[in-house]
Amino acid sequence: MAERRVVITGLGPVSPIGVGKDQFLASLRSGRVAVDGIRAFDAAEFPCRIAGEIAEFSCKDYVPKSYRKSIKVMARDIELAVVAADCAVRDSGLKTKGVSDGEITVDSTRLGVNIGAGLICPDLNELTFALASASNDGQFSLEAWGREGMNNLTPLWLLKYLPNMLACHVSIIHDAQAPSNTITCAEASSQLAIGEAWRTIKRDCADVCLCGGAESKVNPMGLLRQDLIGRLTRSHNDSPASAVRPFDAKRDGTVIAEGGAVVQVVDLEATLAQREPRQVLASALVRQLVRSRQLADDLGLPMGARICRILARLAERLGEPLEGPPPDVEGAPPASGWRHLPFSLTHDDVALMAGCARVTATRVLGDLKQAGVLGGTRGDYALVPAALEEAADRYVWDVI
Repeated sequence: MAERRVVITGLGPVSPIGVGKDQFLASLRSGRVAVDGIRAFDAAEFPCRIAGEIAEFSCKDYVPKSYRKSIKVMARDIELAVVAADCAVRDSGLKTKGVSDGEITVDSTRLGVNIGAGLICPDLNELTFALASASNDGQFSLEAWGREGMNNLTPLWLLKYLPNMLACHVSIIHDAQAPSNTITCAEASSQLAIGEAWRTIKRDCADVCLCGGAESKVNPMGLLRQDLIGRLTRSHNDSPASAVRPFDAKRDGTVIAEGGAVVQVVDLEATLAQREPRQVLASALVRQLVRSRQLADDLGLPMGARICRILARLAERLGEPLEGPPPDVEGAPPASGWRHLPFSLTHDDVALMAGCARVTATRVLGDLKQAGVLGGTRGDYALVPAALEEAADRYVWDVI
């Protein structure tokens, strides 16, 4: 079996500087700092009283109405994972049971979930009375805990704090029936979860996976634990914006925070083989190319060279090999190296990716067709990546 190619099509960050990729990216560009005084609980008696907290949000806005009752058995970490997964699915354009009441564009039996989790700290309001009832003369007693203490916890208490509940709720919400897994390896959990999702698709157990991780340390137990092992700064309670300085020679610690991210990864070939997912992937690819252009802008290349490079990348990564040129190619086309793009690409799409006017894209596409390195009509194109790179060089030489 041919090796399966895995690509990312959806991003779902949940961070103190923004929920969703648009807020997150805007905050990064503006240099926003989200470290501030702790609001989730009274931290007045702690040496470190600042943290990176996520602004108030309602988890019910990110789950179907039929699932909102389940929020009461979600710890903060679980809520972050659920919100991140919702953002990733919506960013990709895929329709799952969690985001659509009608058409579903993914086979649920081929949708997997791999999410990393941390040490979920219990809510002290729920735990304190149970612990107090298990003490004898101020000392904790296991016997009293088994006899009385545990009876003061709600029947579903444990379901809020099991690490596999992050992946569990995401799987149920989006009806993911392919392999589901949880990774608990501290700060490495999310990266390992993404790697596990990649392997799940590689071994043909899924076509789509939601993967990543989430954790919140913004709670009394999380704050105390990090302070006791000496990780937290104690000198910036009055200047939280300058507290986190990892590369400063005079740094004296960090702060606790909360957040997470889920990305949607898909098997490229299986996605391109289906009409609806293929259009979703094409739209996601256009958005990613637009973001890449905004960040790098192809190092200031002339517009003709930029369009050639974009088309060459599309053909190299997604194109299907052809034995020869299509019949409508003009001039003296190359004999080999032709690749067919498996989705429609209009002049407007090319203009959007390159950041130019439609008339410019039309002119460059016409030049490439006349040069015999592009064939096809109505957006159904065949191209030669190597010849496009040479054409890009010619556009550069024309400017020089």
